[in-house]
Amino acid sequence: MTRDEFEFSLVSNGFTKQRFTEYNNNVFVNESYSYEDNQLHIEVFVDFYNVRIIWWHKKGKKVSKCYYVKNDLPLYKDAKALLDDFIRSMKTLYGII
Repeated sequence: MTRDEFEFSLVSNGFTKQRFTEYNNNVFVNESYSYEDNQLHIEVFVDFYNVRIIWWHKKGKKVSKCYYVKNDLPLYKDAKALLDDFIRSMKTLYGII
């Protein structure tokens, strides 16, 4: 998947797109992303080289992970697959939800 396909897939999965001009990236926010009967607050920052996913699992508590656009995005078929993999890995690593 390319960066443009990823951004389109995020919007089609209910994320709202914003422009964060200070760091020259696009921000996608979904405060009610559905995952296994849970509503999660997810933010995704996309620039030319990286995709940074932030999951606010409690008020003031977050976990995040960065993915490379050229190396990591082509491994996934759409944004939902990447987000589900991210959430699954954070649940395993940090024991949250």
